[in-house]
Amino acid sequence: MRHDRQGKRQLRCHDAPGGSAELDGAVTRFELFKTFHGDLQGTGTGVMLPGGDPKAGEAGYVAAAVSLR
Repeated sequence: MRHDRQGKRQLRCHDAPGGSAELDGAVTRFELFKTFHGDLQGTGTGVMLPGGDPKAGEAGYVAAAVSLR
């Protein structure tokens, strides 16, 4: 059984305190703040850890988020 919902998501991303202190500066840290509007209402927070060298084509990220009501 499939249930579809429609709505909008607002995402704000800020440098976290101590921004590039992760792994001796190899990884930066961002805080994520989400707000959901529409069929589903709620908020969420998370963290994103990007690293590497995008100009060289060697980069990636890991993100984790928690949705709250």
